[in-house]
Amino acid sequence: MINPTPVNSKSSPYSANQVRRPLPRVMAMPPIKKKRTRITWRRMFALSLLLLLAGGGTYAYAYFNGVRSEIIIEHQGDSSSILSYDPSQSLSSLSASQFKQAGDGRFNVVMVGIGGDGHPGALLTDSIQVLSIDTINKKVGITSIPRDLYVNIPGFGSHKINEAYGDGEQTKAGNGGYLLRQVVGNVLGVNVSNFILLDFSGAKELVDTLGGIDVNVPKAITDPFFPDDNTVGYSPFHISAGLQHMNGTTALRYARSRETTSDFDRSARQQLVIAALKQKGLSLGTLSNPVKLTNIITTLGKHIRTDMQAGDIQKAMGIYKDIPASQTTTSVLDTTDSLGLLTSGSGTAAGYISYPVLGLSNYSAIHTWFQKNNPDPFIAKEAATISVTPAGSTTVKQAQALVTTLSTYGYKASLSTTPYRGSIRQTALYDTNGNKPFSHNYLSNFFNTTSQSGSPLSSGSNFEVLYVASSKS
Repeated sequence: MINPTPVNSKSSPYSANQVRRPLPRVMAMPPIKKKRTRITWRRMFALSLLLLLAGGGTYAYAYFNGVRSEIIIEHQGDSSSILSYDPSQSLSSLSASQFKQAGDGRFNVVMVGIGGDGHPGALLTDSIQVLSIDTINKKVGITSIPRDLYVNIPGFGSHKINEAYGDGEQTKAGNGGYLLRQVVGNVLGVNVSNFILLDFSGAKELVDTLGGIDVNVPKAITDPFFPDDNTVGYSPFHISAGLQHMNGTTALRYARSRETTSDFDRSARQQLVIAALKQKGLSLGTLSNPVKLTNIITTLGKHIRTDMQAGDIQKAMGIYKDIPASQTTTSVLDTTDSLGLLTSGSGTAAGYISYPVLGLSNYSAIHTWFQKNNPDPFIAKEAATISVTPAGSTTVKQAQALVTTLSTYGYKASLSTTPYRGSIRQTALYDTNGNKPFSHNYLSNFFNTTSQSGSPLSSGSNFEVLYVASSKS
């Protein structure tokens, strides 16, 4: 066990305030820097897979069947997800009983990037991105997890999270993605049902296969410290403002450049590239060209692996294609003071690490943050109201804490002004009108009780809770 030494957030490599100094020309750029500059590009590559295959329709999917034996590996663990039903169905035709707890209504997939270029750390994941899709309300959230997050890897002890995939693969080929899914799910407090693994070498090839992309550059960039291909010197990069046609090399540099602008600026540029990929990938010129579609799918087949099965891939592609850019949000789990979830330090065993401000392996605040940013679609759709009142020896403060928790999940919860005078030993849940079936099921499981009909508080809310706090509360 290491004893972390705190590091000021402004000096963290994940902080937007960090000023990255250029290395002297005589020095080789360290491998870790080379990896970190590729993080969001791999995310773009993963999203492009879904977009292009979705846009290609029947032909693209039929051709994909020819390479799927290369792409798809055996799924391990629980394969249940929101993709187990047709999201185009109405809520009334779905069975609420198949969704056990808040968050089950989202499809979560972890997208990871590895070097794939022969360096010694080829099994270390350079990037970890979680794509969380709300198929009901047509929204998507993308969360970046730092590779230096110090976590417990089942069967291996405490290490940086970027080692989880390699640990699993060394135990058994094909186990890396499953182990990483477990670790990421533990950090965020959700079920991660699938993973997508990709390597870097196909990114430029993809853009070039598309014939390049058009990006409206809001301001010119001059980066004299962009690394050269051998990472031993620099290959200065400049691009002017205005509409620019980019090939794979230029698009990659535009997305990666970070030496002369802030991380916030870089994130905005990456979003522009993602939008350009989506527009070009779904354009008539691409979708109506069988040769181009074939080349795209062949390229992707060489550089991507997933445990998503063919049917789920097709569903996910169709869902993501219909989500507008305005309904896509991005978040970075970082050590900035503004976020307040992670801090950083160093230890004798692991070197630089990041870890929760509440303490090593205490992810409760992260769970709350992720849940609030990625609410369950059925909770959001039903917008159930809940009135809570303390019962038994429960205090108003304890009841208010429950209200806060329920509000975080997306319920419209409030503390009732009507006190409960009766005597009960355990929490009682009342469904006052029976027209919120998904919330009904979630709340019954949350409180581990069978709901009752009636309205003891006469609150007018959809649900009423007579709350008896446990002795641990």
